[in-house]
Amino acid sequence: MCGGGASCDGNTAAPTCDATNNQCICGTAGVDTTGCTLADEACQAGTCMCGAGASCDGNTAAPTCDAANNQCICGTPGVATTGCTVASETCQGGTCMCGNGASCSGNTASPTCDAGNDMCICGTVGVETTGCTVTDETCQAGVCMCGTAASCFMTGTPTCDVTNDQCV
Repeated sequence: MCGGGASCDGNTAAPTCDATNNQCICGTAGVDTTGCTLADEACQAGTCMCGAGASCDGNTAAPTCDAANNQCICGTPGVATTGCTVASETCQGGTCMCGNGASCSGNTASPTCDAGNDMCICGTVGVETTGCTVTDETCQAGVCMCGTAASCFMTGTPTCDVTNDQCV
């Protein structure tokens, strides 16, 4: 028994008895008030851990514990291998999202997440409002480029010939 509550014996998420408050916790009695709340996390030396890694609690980019691999992920353990890797993206239902829009991961024309506007852009959030719009152009260091040449957008030759680094 833990005070008037159930025993903490064998409780990996909350192995410490706070008898005064009749509860099992992870941490120090009288200081901490809960055990580990995320699935697959365990209390180790008074700290919630994901395997041997840090807790995923509060990690909006990787809120799921993959204890077998000691990491926080976005998705299902054994299937997903990382959390969201694009800045400002959050994991929603196991999928990385830019605000309420699709992830910008792998988007070479718009790799930056503007979460407040639910969109991927090329450049600085709050300044730029689109990604690269000319076919075959890519966003490089926040600037749309035609290969190694400047963007063809708003030029007299608005088609990018990326093979020859020129607008045609």
